[in-house]
Amino acid sequence: MYEWTQRCLLKLNISKCKVISFVRHVDKVHKYNFIYDLVTPIERVESITDLGILMDEKLSFKEQYS
Repeated sequence: MYEWTQRCLLKLNISKCKVISFVRHVDKVHKYNFIYDLVTPIERVESITDLGILMDEKLSFKEQYS
């Protein structure tokens, strides 16, 4: 991902980057890091909002209905 951002001349706001897995069994032990200037761990979340839609890792949309 780092190489792609460099090729496309993109600057990412790492504090806004999150990791979410849409699967039945999530391996929450695995840590994701992003190497920009320093190695920065990316926060893992259980739900996230994208384009106004609130999604959780099980794709249940219960929080969206509320």
